[in-house]
Amino acid sequence: MKAILRILCLLVLFSCKGEPETGLTILVNSELDASIVLVRSSNGNALLDTVYTFSGSSSQFKESYNLEGGSDSYPISIHRTFLNSDTIILAFQDTIPIKHINRHWLEPLPNLDSTSLYLDNPRNIYNSDNFEKTKTGDRQYRGVYHITQGDLDYAIEVN
Repeated sequence: MKAILRILCLLVLFSCKGEPETGLTILVNSELDASIVLVRSSNGNALLDTVYTFSGSSSQFKESYNLEGGSDSYPISIHRTFLNSDTIILAFQDTIPIKHINRHWLEPLPNLDSTSLYLDNPRNIYNSDNFEKTKTGDRQYRGVYHITQGDLDYAIEVN
């Protein structure tokens, strides 16, 4: 009887499967020959660290994430945790910064600081709508953000 119980316990243990994981790879590509520095920040005030320096066109930053549980669509919840910070600063040519802030503008008046891009801005790096999204496998996704000449032109205009 004990042998049967042991066998049943082993069968139960080995037949249990864990939750499937969902994976996301985020790529940030630079299409510019200009120097660009990607910096993590806290509220756009304190610089936490330089994450990546783009040096010329076809430079690419890559970060991968896994989330327990399966998702059959692009995992926006993972996407919003990009670089584990609430603000990313893209500094063009080391002197022309644009802040990408991981929240919506909630004030009743318009945002007058054009160097701060909130989630509803069409170029905010935290907004998954601004990424090319592809499914690369079972519960595996890739999001690509392109830094373009338009981004540099905008940064020059507002700084």
